[in-house]
Amino acid sequence: MKTTLFIITACVLMANSCDPMDKVYSIKVENRTNYPIKVTAGCSSYRMSIYPDTLLPINKPSLIKVNSNDYNFLDHSIKWEDVISALPVDTLSIYIFDSDTIDIVPWSTIKSKFLLLKRYDLSLKDLKEMNWIITFN
Repeated sequence: MKTTLFIITACVLMANSCDPMDKVYSIKVENRTNYPIKVTAGCSSYRMSIYPDTLLPINKPSLIKVNSNDYNFLDHSIKWEDVISALPVDTLSIYIFDSDTIDIVPWSTIKSKFLLLKRYDLSLKDLKEMNWIITFN
């Protein structure tokens, strides 16, 4: 009986001693328009070209949807400061696309016609001054 109680207690303690969830670092993207957008960042984890290469990649990148008059987050498991410092230039590009265009038009056409709504090229200083919030109007 003591052995069983010991094993149960040990299992409970080990289950509660798991490492906490990994930290997530975010850039908040606010969409102040009346239509949904999709957003991505110019870094390898989003499968996007890295500044100063601002051409759209051959394959569709990872995109985050931001509904109209709402917000969402570009998340990374590494601090954005570290992501930016690893880039060739102290500039992170943020790409904004029309959600309907992304959903309807083939990526090859979006790429060849460069169908994006806006591209922000932001330094670490810019992002800090913006309090890590990008507002699309």
